[in-house]
Amino acid sequence: MEGFIKTLINQLKQKQEKSAALEQQLLLYRGEEEAIIQSIDVIQQQLKINYIDVSTLSISSANGQPSTTTTELAQSSTTTNNNTQKTTRWADIVEQEEKEARDSHYEKDDRKGSKWYVIFNGPYRGVYHNWVIASQHINGKPVQHQSFKTKEAAEEAFRQSYKVMAMKEQVKNQEQQSQKLIMKIPSIMSIPTTKEKEEQLKPVFQKFVSNWDMIINYEEKHTTMGFYPVSRGGPKAVITEEASPELSYEFHQYGLIDTIYTTTMKVFEYFPQKMRNVIRRYLELFAKEREIFLKYTSSYPIFVEDKLLVGSKAVILMGVSNHDYPTRDDLRDYEKN
Repeated sequence: MEGFIKTLINQLKQKQEKSAALEQQLLLYRGEEEAIIQSIDVIQQQLKINYIDVSTLSISSANGQPSTTTTELAQSSTTTNNNTQKTTRWADIVEQEEKEARDSHYEKDDRKGSKWYVIFNGPYRGVYHNWVIASQHINGKPVQHQSFKTKEAAEEAFRQSYKVMAMKEQVKNQEQQSQKLIMKIPSIMSIPTTKEKEEQLKPVFQKFVSNWDMIINYEEKHTTMGFYPVSRGGPKAVITEEASPELSYEFHQYGLIDTIYTTTMKVFEYFPQKMRNVIRRYLELFAKEREIFLKYTSSYPIFVEDKLLVGSKAVILMGVSNHDYPTRDDLRDYEKN
């Protein structure tokens, strides 16, 4: 309840500050209104004098000479100039008084409370010390703002707000990118046929060399691919369930697997159907959501002139894992030995 009362008091203070600012602006507008009225009166009087002077210049003699003498014209001209000068001086005085009133109004507002104001968004976001100026960018505008007792606190809040807005913008961009990716639904023509898929998965010497090279020259970037190297009479790989189905099947084809650890069927997506059926039954009947392992004893395929001569042969032992994983080996010097 006390917190609610404090909130209401703060709202009341903000309303009082806004009311005071509006009252000051109203006084300023009324002063300008009176000045305009006085200016109109002076101009009207000046126009009346000029009209009377012009009306005296009537032709009264037959020879066309004006009845007004040169001296009278000179006096009339002098009077007009004097009135014009008086009007100009009076306008300068009024303008100076208005300027002094505005300056004193701003100075008075600066002395009032000595607060600092932060506008967090909008075209005029920033730190302000003068409420009259800040209120012009706040009142009636869809902006977020807050007052602070010190300049340092206001500037720090403004800096932090920039970080938050930058993070929001980054998250927004990421969401837009993810939406774009979701919207990219493949067309029917882009989905490969079964025959094309079999051709892609067919053992090729270049792929064997590429996968062999990944195991030999294992780097940090490869840790995201779901495998790591071990030495088992030759380069082999330990496959985890983070590995892609394509990579798992290629390593299986090329005799490059030492062990597979998994709790799902994902890595076996491209394995032969009979093998997948056996693994699925074991997961469902024996493992029951526990991690299993497939321990390979396999040979490398034999290629002649880039053509497969003899495929990889493997004996596979399957069981429930005890999470005692093989240590990773550094095989960079394997080919040198």
